[in-house]
Amino acid sequence: MIRKLLQDRGGWYRGNLHMHTTRSDGALDRDAAIRFYAAHGYDFVAVTDHRINGEEELRENITVLSGSEWDTGDNVHAPVFHILCIGNWKAVQMKTGPRPEVEEIISCILEAGGIPILAHPTWSLMDPGDIRRCRGIAAAEIFNSVSDLPMNPQRADASLYLDLWAKQGILMPVTAADDTHSYQAECCVSWIMAGAASRAPGDLLAAMREGNFYASQGPRITALTYDTGERLMTLTTPDDVAGVYVASNLAWSNERIMPRRQDGVYHYRALPGETYLRPVVVGRDGKRAFASPFATV
Repeated sequence: MIRKLLQDRGGWYRGNLHMHTTRSDGALDRDAAIRFYAAHGYDFVAVTDHRINGEEELRENITVLSGSEWDTGDNVHAPVFHILCIGNWKAVQMKTGPRPEVEEIISCILEAGGIPILAHPTWSLMDPGDIRRCRGIAAAEIFNSVSDLPMNPQRADASLYLDLWAKQGILMPVTAADDTHSYQAECCVSWIMAGAASRAPGDLLAAMREGNFYASQGPRITALTYDTGERLMTLTTPDDVAGVYVASNLAWSNERIMPRRQDGVYHYRALPGETYLRPVVVGRDGKRAFASPFATV
């Protein structure tokens, strides 16, 4: 059986799912923030101010999804979790006050019809084992731009977390986002590409709920399939990239590092003992595109 993990359903749309405005701790007001990303070629954004429900809006040149960010903990008395809410159809309301437990945050987001996404687990210094507290989470940020230099210590990349979870059978879909605050160095660094019928809110949210998206800093992926019988992954990129590598639960294999191919089509046959694969496209400039991990059986 061939599983279509990523497919073009009408177009690939670029979006930033994590940004802040003057409603919370961002430097631009809502309208200016949206116009900023529209001017930089984005198809959609979600305005995710802290503990403030943001509205959906369809503009002529960009789609705005409803969103918010909810947090708990301080890493002194309790672990830190930041959870994005994307695409909710009613307001998210916490039941126990401004600092609820992560279980309540996720439950309330789901109750409001939203998609809960775990933000910057590396920046938060999250204990990887605490993912089991995040029942119902839909995705996690594999890269968070503001968590990198010069704004923060180098805790932007959460690839190791995704691999530790996947090794345990927790195959977490991946997103990437700027987590924009200052609208300076962190902007337009990482995003998601959603394969959707259009950039209408319903189509974008359907693509997200179905997992038809990947995270990127530049390189593109146009198709990703996996033949379960042949244990064969096929990834297609239209870009002149340095190559593709595939992370898995095994530590050794030079076969998982595949240099540039003229036709942009990469094949990888899962080795005995590999339970999951997580392909990454690497551009000639070192920028990456991250597909979500998937099971080999």
